[in-house]
Amino acid sequence: RYATFNVWMPLEIVEDNPLAVCNSHDIEFNDKKEMRLWEYKENHQWVYLSNQSPSQDLVFTQHDNQLGVQFSVPHPSVMHPRAKKQACPRKSFEVGILVVF
Repeated sequence: RYATFNVWMPLEIVEDNPLAVCNSHDIEFNDKKEMRLWEYKENHQWVYLSNQSPSQDLVFTQHDNQLGVQFSVPHPSVMHPRAKKQACPRKSFEVGILVVF
């Protein structure tokens, strides 16, 4: 069995362009377009952490071969509609991890 996970870590408090993730149960594989882009659908449920701090790493599954279905979690950066004009640009990094059980 193997699975892949992503760990997304802000380096400072995120004031604008937070990472948003979509509930993978809302996604149909045909929603995925070329080059790992996703087409927005009204049934997609998106969430983000407001003012995410460096102590709030986000870990999510991208694939698990035991589930028997193909899926991944869309996770773009989004513009925050209430961000201050002087908000610092987001500084973060993401790590992909392959785990073999």
